[in-house]
Amino acid sequence: SCTTEGEKSHHCTRAGCAEKTDIKTIPELGHTGGTATCTTKAICDRCKQSYGALSLSHSLNDDCYCNNCKKTIHGQNAGNYCRHANKIYFGSYPQTKVTDSNITNALKSQAGTLPTASNSYKWTTCKYYLNGVRSNYMWYIDLEYSGEKYRGVYFNSYRYLWCNGGPGGTDYQKENGYYICTIYWFKYEPIKWTILTENNGKAMILADLALDCQQFDYDGNESNNYKESTIRAWLNDNFYNTAFSQSQKNSIRITTVDNGTASVATDGRKFVCANTYDKVFLLSYAESRNYFTSNAARLRGCSDYAASQGCQINLSSRTVWWWLRSPERESWYADHINMNGENAWSIFVHGISGIVPAVWINLT
Repeated sequence: SCTTEGEKSHHCTRAGCAEKTDIKTIPELGHTGGTATCTTKAICDRCKQSYGALSLSHSLNDDCYCNNCKKTIHGQNAGNYCRHANKIYFGSYPQTKVTDSNITNALKSQAGTLPTASNSYKWTTCKYYLNGVRSNYMWYIDLEYSGEKYRGVYFNSYRYLWCNGGPGGTDYQKENGYYICTIYWFKYEPIKWTILTENNGKAMILADLALDCQQFDYDGNESNNYKESTIRAWLNDNFYNTAFSQSQKNSIRITTVDNGTASVATDGRKFVCANTYDKVFLLSYAESRNYFTSNAARLRGCSDYAASQGCQINLSSRTVWWWLRSPERESWYADHINMNGENAWSIFVHGISGIVPAVWINLT
C-alpha cells in the first residue's frame, strides 16, 4: 500500500503446507497526486487519504485576505510584496513575542540543549560586548513549527549599555520584561514599511517600527564614520540575509547613499565620509527633515524582538530612540531621533537605540 511494505514469494500448493520461498519485500508505494491548500492536505490519488503538509501559499484577494484559511496574509502577492495606499509589506523579521505555551514548548523541545559560554550547541552567539570584549552570553536560534518561522532568544547576562565598558546604567532588557536564563520566542512576520518617495516604478521605503537594537559602531575604530561602521555592515549582511528571500533580494536596488555635507547637520560636516553603495541603509539627518515635516511623524515604536535586545522604550509613549547615519559635532557622536521625534545625537557605542532600516525596491 502507500504506507506499508508488501511481500512477494512462491507458495507451496500442497494441502497443509505453508512453506514460502524466494521471499522479496516490496517497498511501500508512497502517496501520490493531490494538491495541498493552506487549510487542507493533499489527497492521495491511490489510497484517497490525506498526506503531507499544508501549503504555504494562499489564495489572496486585493486586501491580502485568504478565502481558504480566513486570515490576512501580507507580503505574498506578486512581486513578493503587497501595497495598501502608501504602506508596503515586504520581507519578514522576528517581531511579536509568542505567548502560546503549546508553540513555545514545541520550539523549546526542538532547540535542545541551552547554550553556554563554551558551547553554543544549536544556537548562534550574538557576540555582543561584555566588559569591553565580544563575548558569548546572548544567543538566538531560528526554527519552524507548523509552517511558521520563529526566533528564540536566550541570554545569561544583561546586554551592557556601552559596548566598550560595563553596564553603565539601566538594564533595559529587564525593564522591558525580559530576564536572564529564560528563553523567549518571536514570530517572523511581514515587515510594514512607509513609502517615502517613488518614481519610475521604484520606491524608497522606511520601516514603521524599530526592528532591532544595535550600536552604531561596535569597535569604535572609526567612530561616527558611517562607511566604516559596524551598523552599516550589519544592515547589509545580517539584516539583509535574515529579512529577505532571494526573490525579494532581486527586487532591492543598490543605492548610492549620500554621506556628503548636504546630508548632515552643520555641526557634523567636518566628520562626513565618502558615499556608499548599499542595499539597506539608515536615513541621514537631511532625509529625516525632508521626508517628515513634524516631530510626531518621526516617532517610532519598536517590536517585541527589539525590546528583548535592549531597546530603550519610553514607558508612557512607547516610543524609542532610533539611529540615523549622519555624524554629529564630535567624532564620538552620531545622529538619531529621540523619543519625542526630535533630531538628537548619541555616543556611537550606545546600545539602546533602535534600527529603522530603509531600502529602495522595484515596484514592477
